Amino acid sequence: MLSYMIRCLSAKTKLLFFLIVFFSLALACKKVDTEVIGKDILPNGDNIVLTETDTFELVTYTQKDDSVRTDERPVSPLGRMNDPVFGATTTSIFAQFRLPENNLDFSSVTIDSVVLSLRYQNKTAYCGNLNSTQTIKVFELSESLRSDSMYYSTSWANFDPQEIGSWTGQMNLTDSVTVLQGAAAKKLPAQLRVHITNPAFITKLKNAGPNFATTEAFLQYLKGVAIVPVSPVPSPGNGAIASIDFLNGYSGLTIYYSDSLSKFFPINENSARFNNHAHDYSGTVLAGQLNLKQNRDTCYAQSMAGVKTLIKFPTVFDLVKNNNNKAVSVLSAELILPTYAINSTIDYAFPLQTMFIEADSLGKNKQTSGVVPFGTYNSDKSQIKTSLTYSLLPKNYFQTILDNYRKTGVATDNGIFFVTSYNYAGMERIILNTAKTGVIRPKLKLIYTVVP
Repeated sequence: MLSYMIRCLSAKTKLLFFLIVFFSLALACKKVDTEVIGKDILPNGDNIVLTETDTFELVTYTQKDDSVRTDERPVSPLGRMNDPVFGATTTSIFAQFRLPENNLDFSSVTIDSVVLSLRYQNKTAYCGNLNSTQTIKVFELSESLRSDSMYYSTSWANFDPQEIGSWTGQMNLTDSVTVLQGAAAKKLPAQLRVHITNPAFITKLKNAGPNFATTEAFLQYLKGVAIVPVSPVPSPGNGAIASIDFLNGYSGLTIYYSDSLSKFFPINENSARFNNHAHDYSGTVLAGQLNLKQNRDTCYAQSMAGVKTLIKFPTVFDLVKNNNNKAVSVLSAELILPTYAINSTIDYAFPLQTMFIEADSLGKNKQTSGVVPFGTYNSDKSQIKTSLTYSLLPKNYFQTILDNYRKTGVATDNGIFFVTSYNYAGMERIILNTAKTGVIRPKLKLIYTVVP
């Protein structure tokens, strides 16, 4: 079941090379660079003894992730899916259009059709089963969006409950779309196209008058749309979430008129927009451990403000206890987390990148200063390539809690979160094999020295 190990440091040979060079310089100069070590506690002499150990106890369990910002992302996920392991996820988009030019007037023309187009990012930017049929409806917003406001995965905007358009089908991320304008045929990139059919909304466009004179007037008159998946929750293994690209010039509202003419109102980098993510873990094995905060042999991490794994190290304080409360200097820290392979013909993607985030005393993510890139996968996802030569967060984390314990006698270990990257807006997930038995086990490996 094990597919590979996730490591926060480079290969052992690189680490040993670093240590040899470092201590050669230290002994030659009779002085330690405290900026490198991080603590001014190493001796000036040549009595440095390095110890490596990986026998620490790890406590691992899954908990819900914090909400994440979703506003003004260049790519936004859309759709509904039911992961057999992670349960049902629905993600909706709220966005405003931009006025293509001032003083537009459709009062004297015939509007033939109105279409909302949402270009797919690319043919691989999705998660789930693309063969599934789902329904997505479009509603007119009744409250304004602000580009200078922060919106999160739990944010929502009010809209008129009467839909203005609806789409039902299978997401096709591969094939181009041919659109007819009069006698001309135009080929467009793969996209989801929702026909806006609500008569009242079309009349509103036709009779806009001075409301199309300026951008400010336009955004008050047409505040934007909510794009919401509404089909019933699919059965496990069905449904899909695809990434929509808003910076490509193809996502927006097109008014076709007078047989062969059109005007395009883009959703672009100037548009206020955000996602709402909703997860339902009911009936899953994962749901059983979310609130228990007890060690588990299987743990989970999921993007889009889903779930994350907390890792604690209760026996790391033995380094101080067993050395007569002497100072301990941590030279390196390596965390090994085995993963389960994806045994499915459905595409539930491994994370493109994963991260460590230090936990605070309330069990929440610390600020971004505690975030360190963790690793990326090779092309066939059979192994991970370390993105940093040395991961400072684990090293500094253990140095800090050991120093605090030595000074106060209080063993405080808030832990480190393992999360999927917050840099990617779409759906990703991973399952960790955190059982304490087996050939490859989750482990913390420290190289340290005790100050005499």
